[in-house]
Amino acid sequence: MDAFSAEIWQSVALTIELASVTTIILLAIGAPLAWWLARSHTVLREAVAAIITLLLVLPPTALGFCVLVLLGPGGPGGLLASFWGERSLAFTFAGS
Repeated sequence: MDAFSAEIWQSVALTIELASVTTIILLAIGAPLAWWLARSHTVLREAVAAIITLLLVLPPTALGFCVLVLLGPGGPGGLLASFWGERSLAFTFAGS
């Protein structure tokens, strides 16, 4: 197996790991939140629904750029990563 193939499999493994962790977290948060939104009649219901909708509507490219800036070497994530010897949190599992 050459170095290029190893990099591809490393990327695939990172993607699967991140997707699994994200799915578990979103199920733990999303299911109770969906239940509450479906059955609640409080004033907060509309505000929470608006925030959730806003997160779905915002362009993923703009959000991705902001995340890269925040997790890059010059952002707060880069400063945090320097505590354990990393240069950046961007494109790492810890930064995801």
